[in-house]
Amino acid sequence: MALNGVTYLTYTNLVPVMMRHPLLLISLLIILVLICAAVYLQMTFLLRSMRHIQKQTQETYWMIFKETVRGLVALWPTTMLVGLLYFLLILPFGQVLFKSALLSKVTVPDFIIQDMWSSPKIWVPIILVYTSALVLSIRLITFLPETIAHPKAQLRTTLKRCWQATQHQAWRIFLKGFVLTTSVAIVGVGFRLILFASQRYYDQHLPHQALFLAILNLFILEIVSQILLALTVVLVLQIVLNQYGEVPAMATVVRQSKVKKRTNLTILRQIGTIGLIVIVAGGVTLYNYVYLEGMLDDQPALISHRGVDDGNGVQNTIPVLEKTA
Repeated sequence: MALNGVTYLTYTNLVPVMMRHPLLLISLLIILVLICAAVYLQMTFLLRSMRHIQKQTQETYWMIFKETVRGLVALWPTTMLVGLLYFLLILPFGQVLFKSALLSKVTVPDFIIQDMWSSPKIWVPIILVYTSALVLSIRLITFLPETIAHPKAQLRTTLKRCWQATQHQAWRIFLKGFVLTTSVAIVGVGFRLILFASQRYYDQHLPHQALFLAILNLFILEIVSQILLALTVVLVLQIVLNQYGEVPAMATVVRQSKVKKRTNLTILRQIGTIGLIVIVAGGVTLYNYVYLEGMLDDQPALISHRGVDDGNGVQNTIPVLEKTA
């Protein structure tokens, strides 16, 4: 956009910009395809890795990645496009299955959601949209395993198989997902409350050690958060794999000689992994110290957009702007 001299892009100027800057349109389409491919690779790699861990196969992660790339290349473009729509449209509403850092920004802005719920006239359409998205996310829960097992299948066939695989089982899948997410959320909130209470005690009774204990608490919180995130992903993928059945195995043969030669490499890999963990832990600890000491703080700028805050007056008037400020 910067190279084409486009400062912003929205629905009001989308068509004129694309007509005047065709290279920008091509670039954005390429970016869209790359994001779509990256998300598919990420999710299918996770599914294949889950199967690898469950079955204790002799497949390396590099072999799994190459097989995933081959599946992506063999995939029909229409199937990939539907997969992207599945991630972009259904999952941000459903919040039941997959979450990806690549799509973390694809959300409905909070102020739009607040405005929607503030108008009772559109509550019914909103509920219908959310319900439809949730139902679709459940009924198409086997979409990724289907594309892995049958990458060359037509889109209509893939969707039909997904629909048949979840027939008369939507409620059971929903309850599994609900119990899973609720349980993990309760554990996470409980653990945070324990850390909060302990840190409050340290601040009041151990002021000289409070900073060190705060760094330790924050480090523990980050580790537990990552563990809970990984646990959620694993359990959700377990639901997907159980619903689908079995992701086809890769036809691999590992020779005994290769296994013997890998002993020293495995030791070096373990040492490297431990060293990497130590480096990351040290970096996180240092960042937590700098953060808690306030070295990263900046003076915030106060901006009152239209002066709106909890209905405290008429928009764009001086009294309401002063009151909000």
